[in-house]
Amino acid sequence: MFANPRDAKNLQWHAIGRKNDGKLRHPADSPQWRNIDRSWPEFGTENRNLRLGLCTDGMNPHGNMSSRHSTWPVLLAVYNLPPWLCMKRKYIMLSLLISGPKQPGNDIDVYLAPLIEDLKILWNDGVPVYDAYSQSSFTLRAMIFCTVNDFPAYGNLSGYTNKGAKTGVARLPLSGHAVYGRVKNVDVAFGKMCKTTQKTLWKKRSIFWDLPYLKHLAVRHCLDVMHIEKNVCDSIIGTLLNIQGKTKDGIKVRKDMVEMGIRENKVVDIDVLDALQAEVVVTLCQLEIYIGILKGYVRNKYRPEGSIIEGYSSEEAIEFCTDYLAGVESIGVPKPLHEGKLSGKGTIGYKSFVPPTNLRDKAHHLVLEHLTEVHPYLDQHMSMIRQQNPSKGERWVAIEHNRTFIRWFNDTVMEELSQVPNNFSETIKWLSFGPTLLVSCYEGYDINGYTFYTKRQDEKSVVQNSGVTLVAISKDYSSAKDTKPIDVAMSYYGVIEEIWELDYNVFKIPLFRCNWVDNRRGVQIDELGFTLVDFSRLGYHDEPFILASQAKQVFYVSDPVDNKWSIVLQGKRSIVGVGDVDEEEYDHFDENPPLSIGIQSLSSDEDNLEISYMRSDHEEGLWVDQRAS
Repeated sequence: MFANPRDAKNLQWHAIGRKNDGKLRHPADSPQWRNIDRSWPEFGTENRNLRLGLCTDGMNPHGNMSSRHSTWPVLLAVYNLPPWLCMKRKYIMLSLLISGPKQPGNDIDVYLAPLIEDLKILWNDGVPVYDAYSQSSFTLRAMIFCTVNDFPAYGNLSGYTNKGAKTGVARLPLSGHAVYGRVKNVDVAFGKMCKTTQKTLWKKRSIFWDLPYLKHLAVRHCLDVMHIEKNVCDSIIGTLLNIQGKTKDGIKVRKDMVEMGIRENKVVDIDVLDALQAEVVVTLCQLEIYIGILKGYVRNKYRPEGSIIEGYSSEEAIEFCTDYLAGVESIGVPKPLHEGKLSGKGTIGYKSFVPPTNLRDKAHHLVLEHLTEVHPYLDQHMSMIRQQNPSKGERWVAIEHNRTFIRWFNDTVMEELSQVPNNFSETIKWLSFGPTLLVSCYEGYDINGYTFYTKRQDEKSVVQNSGVTLVAISKDYSSAKDTKPIDVAMSYYGVIEEIWELDYNVFKIPLFRCNWVDNRRGVQIDELGFTLVDFSRLGYHDEPFILASQAKQVFYVSDPVDNKWSIVLQGKRSIVGVGDVDEEEYDHFDENPPLSIGIQSLSSDEDNLEISYMRSDHEEGLWVDQRAS
């Protein structure tokens, strides 16, 4: 994965791309992830070190529900990846395939031994790996974050007895050290004919305890809820309908209920059945889907495991060749119709012109404000203005910064470039030169899965593609002398007047020049919760530009009650099948900002805001989120 620059970047998503607001969306949000970082800081500080989930379950490779043949794939999921990628077929690794026809049961440790040895090497010593994203080599280390399995497989992997009378009643969870203290002296006897003499709840000391970090993990085994939900549901239905062989209502159960103090009569309130049905959640387990894929590899039913390995190996080789040849231009093959629909591509109405200098400077200033590499210069310039004008308020400092930054940035970079040696990036150098005088202009542009038109092009079309919205952070001042403005999050609505593409010689950046509705006078929420805008009340004329990559598409429909107002409706991306986006990733890419303009006060130390654009209200200019993007 590190051989592919995009995959190598995604492997650091948990550290540089994750929203950190205290909510659980990903294993990186869990206390266990943070405890690992604190317990082994050398491991945690290297974002590229892998945290793996080990998943295993039995399957019948012949594609039927018979249990006469049980093959056990052992899969590794990479939790460094974002949630919409970590469970995708491409990134799940088939590390072992335990052949049938009988399931390994308690002897699964014998088959896991080679994998555990490799995991110990990856933890203790690591292996040298080249990172294609950073173009540098590093020592890769990895660890098992947890195992994921159903309840029977949990007993096989952990060595805990999870069935029969010995299981007892539920107890409080034990720490890793406490569990290891109970199992470290357990006699391990492998083989179907060998039975342990231990009279405890533990059948064996699991081979996972050979991993030096396991006893420090609070959660070592996770249960796949799909099986549990299905089994519980089957039991409930079998009992309610009194299905022969499926019902749990027997004489032993009745006696157990009396002994446990549970009332003997079972009553179902039919009035709450509809409410119960509404709470049923259909769970599609990604691991089960992947196991279905493995079953599809079987071509020779006499040697199913060999067929699976052959199919898996062939797919791995094809994936590698596809990535390796991804940047090669094909000969004699027509270009895809939607090429550039995600990254950005002008479609219709191309022309070039020389815009007024002041308008081009506004566009160039917007680009500088939103590139991470320029942020140190932004901070330096703002600090210099404050030091030179200590009596001025923050609003005046912002206006002065906007007015003088382009010239100061160019002079500063030119001065530093004259020094030998220097370590300037090509991006900074060409940004300091500014865009060329000739600007490319389009009437239509595809980017991020949207098709955008200018308002002029919309008037010639039967569809509407000129509406845009974005969520931005604005500095709210109580007065011109306010030295402590507060940040507010707002949604802005507008229509595209022009589509520009600034040329910096070695790269191009698309922008939209828009007419924006004034939020204070031209936006309202009606009693039904719809957002209404009035295009006769425009504002923010000094800030017409936004980066095309940050625009979200909306549609405006005339309000039947009052034609002066237009109702805002969300746009829909057409990205399934474009690039590498499939249906599993669609929901992630299709996120739209909220349509309400509800202003939310934010504390100055708020971290990791999901806001990709910064603009100011009225004339105070543009502000920059100083956190790295």
